[in-house]
Amino acid sequence: KAKELLSNLQPGQDVLAQLESVDQTIQQLKNTSNPVINPAGFYIRLIERNTPVPDGFETSAKRKAREENERKERERRAAEDAHEELEWEYERYCTAEVDRYIQANPAEFESIKNAKADEDRKMRPSSWPGLVETSAKIAARRAIQKQLPLLTFEEFVNHKKHGTDFSLKQVPLSPDTDSPRSEEHTS
Repeated sequence: KAKELLSNLQPGQDVLAQLESVDQTIQQLKNTSNPVINPAGFYIRLIERNTPVPDGFETSAKRKAREENERKERERRAAEDAHEELEWEYERYCTAEVDRYIQANPAEFESIKNAKADEDRKMRPSSWPGLVETSAKIAARRAIQKQLPLLTFEEFVNHKKHGTDFSLKQVPLSPDTDSPRSEEHTS
């Protein structure tokens, strides 16, 4: 009977999906007041009539494909989250190094900050003093960060993979604001 059924299939008839659907129906009806009495006959009748698979029925192949897509999406999101966390760690590393340098060289920081504030006041004379001060602090920190021999993001990631300590030794010299290295270490 199986050979006869297979030789009489309609074009596009998905027998495997039909079999899985019948399996599910038989299981659902098993402990009800109306169970399938002759499962083999039930399979044969539905295949002979090319009974369509219910909308929304998920075959094992579709489920496997969906689960694989979900797994890949989870992996992609996990990799994205891990990269974002690395970026945050790198920013914390850079901030800590700038803070450490400023703590060791407060007069230099004040000098750079005051110069940045003067530049800002010249460009926008009507700016609020608090805004000028905040902007100058940010610009001074950025200028110092450019001068420090910080790891690049790629170096940071490589060191992190190998468990290396990220702290840099104190930089004894003042940064030279006109140094060609100033553009190399921006984040």
